[in-house]
Order: sequence, then C-alpha cells, then structure tokens
Amino acid sequence: MKPMSSLIDATEALRRSLRTLRSDLQGHAHRVKDQAEAQFQTVFERSPLPMLVVDAGCGAILTANQAAADQYGYSREELQAMRIEAIQEEPFVGARKGKGNGVNGVGSAISLIHTARSGERLRVRVVSRLVFFESRDSFLLVAQRIPEGVLTGADFERVRAERDRILQRLDTLSRRQRQILEEIVAGKANKMIAYDLGLSQKTVESHRARVMTKLKAGSLADLVRMSLLAGVIRRGGLGKPRRLAG
Repeated sequence: MKPMSSLIDATEALRRSLRTLRSDLQGHAHRVKDQAEAQFQTVFERSPLPMLVVDAGCGAILTANQAAADQYGYSREELQAMRIEAIQEEPFVGARKGKGNGVNGVGSAISLIHTARSGERLRVRVVSRLVFFESRDSFLLVAQRIPEGVLTGADFERVRAERDRILQRLDTLSRRQRQILEEIVAGKANKMIAYDLGLSQKTVESHRARVMTKLKAGSLADLVRMSLLAGVIRRGGLGKPRRLAG
C-alpha cells in the first residue's frame, strides 16, 4: 500500500505544481497584456498623426487621439459618439466581410476623402491595422492629411481613367468637328471660326453643339480642361493646338 500512497502523493504534488504554474503563466500573460495596452495607449495619445480606433464590425469610432480631434474639428468625445461613415465618403466595409477591402486599407496606404466638421473635404492617406481593442476586433486607422497639390497613385489612376474616357469620346467626332474643337479651345469666337474654315456661322454653331454633346462638356471651361487632358492642346499654348490624326 505504501508504494500506492507514494504515487498518489506524487500525483497530487504534480497537480499542485501544474496549478501553480498555470496561475503564474496567467498572471504573466495579464501583466504582458497590461504592459502592451499601456504602451499602445501612450503611443496613441502622443502621436502627432491623427489616429482612430474603429469597431471592425459596425464602424463605430471607439476612441480618437487629440491629433484626430484637431484635424476634423470635433472634440474627442464627439468623435467617439460617431461612426466612421460620418466623416468618410467611401462606405465602410467591416472585417466580417473579409480582411482587406480597399476601403479600410488594411496593410497598405490608400487615398480617401474625409469631411471635417466645417464641411471641408480632406484628402487623407489612410493606413489601417487590425487590432484587439476593448475585447473586440477593431481597426486602428492612421489618417494623415495629404497636402494640396500632391498627387497619389490613386489620383494618377483616376486621371488616366478620365483621359481614356475622353479619348473614346474624341473618336466619335468627325474630322470637321475636330477642327472646330481645336478652334474653340484656341479661344476663337464662332464668327472667326466660320471665317477661317469657310463655313456659315450657323453651321459652326451646330457643330459646336454636337461637340459639346459628344464630349459631355457642360461648359467652355470643361471643354478646355478635357482638351488639355487628352493632349488636343498643350498647357500654356491655347493659340497653337496640336492637330489630331484622323
């Protein structure tokens, strides 16, 4: 019986040791977690970059640092009572629908439009990371304002897409309509265009109306902008349009 009693005592001692070890590990894990949260809070509060923590499921703003409050013109308390859709034009897509969705910008910088309290539309470069905040999956958003005049990769893509659309519309113009387009963006009046091309003023007006319709231009300024973008004319050289082939 003594060997059996010794085995039972040893087993019980081992169980006590395991319980003690488990308790020590849990305590260590809690201490590490508390230290990590404290470090995160310090970085978050002191960062000069605007930061928001957003619920990954519903888009509620859980917290915001002072830099974010300064950028958007709200108090921190006001931001924490809002959802991200209140300041972000693009729709929010939560993490439940998949990691990385082009709107949240998980793992990469993307250009978005945010709106300040004043109504000013801000171009911001947003980088997000999935974090665990207040016992829930969340996004840490860093939303740095892009200075005026600075173009991002997304801006270049939009310009290129618009240029392609304009070139497609230009292909629908007849040769005579292209001639008149070049005369218009050179700053000439209908009467002068009619004289230069040997046409009646009424014919010029008719072609001009068709050009505006085909290019979907709402005004002369819009027509000039499209022509610059498509390369019909050179910037700073409205009087010397570059002829299109065809």
